[in-house]
Amino acid sequence: QEIRTRARQLIGGPQVIILDQTTVLVAFQTSRPVTSQIEYWQAGIPKYTLNVSATPQTFHQITLAGLRPKVTYSYHLLVWDEKGVLTLSPVYTFTLP
Repeated sequence: QEIRTRARQLIGGPQVIILDQTTVLVAFQTSRPVTSQIEYWQAGIPKYTLNVSATPQTFHQITLAGLRPKVTYSYHLLVWDEKGVLTLSPVYTFTLP
């Protein structure tokens, strides 16, 4: 419960913009500067982990390309504050056209 509360206070959004059948842009904001990663996956397939922001900032965005059309992907965000404390967002989903 504490982790979920911390995630809601720290992470705003996220927003997914579908750019085409195989590409999305994921953007989110944080209430203070943090570094961030995204983990995304489709059912039954291992997770992919990518750096979003390697230096602390409050606006974060990444383009995910090479995805499969008409597939639902799940993802969550991982953010680290200045003390190295990890906060994990809830799991979100998006479906490509």
